[in-house]
Order: sequence, then structure tokens, then C-alpha cells
Amino acid sequence: MTNLEAIKAKMFPYELPEDTLEFLLDEQELTASDAYSRDNHPSLIKAVVAALYQLITLVKEKDNGSEMQYDPDQILALIKRYENEDPTKKPQNRDMTHIW
Repeated sequence: MTNLEAIKAKMFPYELPEDTLEFLLDEQELTASDAYSRDNHPSLIKAVVAALYQLITLVKEKDNGSEMQYDPDQILALIKRYENEDPTKKPQNRDMTHIW
């Protein structure tokens, strides 16, 4: 798994353009195409949090006739979870029922 794939996985179900994600990874001195490593985890989380903060300003998005609406409270909850995440703990299953 690359750093780009890892940031996308951590942001799921939210998305940003790949160029934006690559830029945010670069700001944390990570290369998008490099293999993800647990050593990179703190830097990756900083990039994820920066990306999620960008989504808070985008509450509604229209693209080719489809519309997506984001819940800023859900995004803030995800940010807080990642900011308090301990990289040495095994990841817990996330409740994804809100995306259905």
C-alpha cells in the first residue's frame, strides 16, 4: 500500500482530488508513491487531518448533476479520533452505518 492509498483509506468515505492529497503528503515530507510504513503513521495522520479540515469548508458539492453533502460534525468527530489515535494500538472497526 502506498502513502496515497493509505491517506485515501483513512479518509474514507470522504474524498479529495489526488493532487490535493499528494500536496498534503508532501507537506509532511511523505512521497505519495512510497510504500506506507507504520513509522510514517504520525505524519500521515497530520495529512489526513489537514485534508478533513478542508472538507469542513465544503458542506455541499455538485459534480455533473450529482450532489454530495457533508456533515461537518461527523468530519470533526473523525478528526478528533485521528488526533487522539495511538499508532501502537490495533485499529478498531469503525461504525460505517452513517454512509448508507
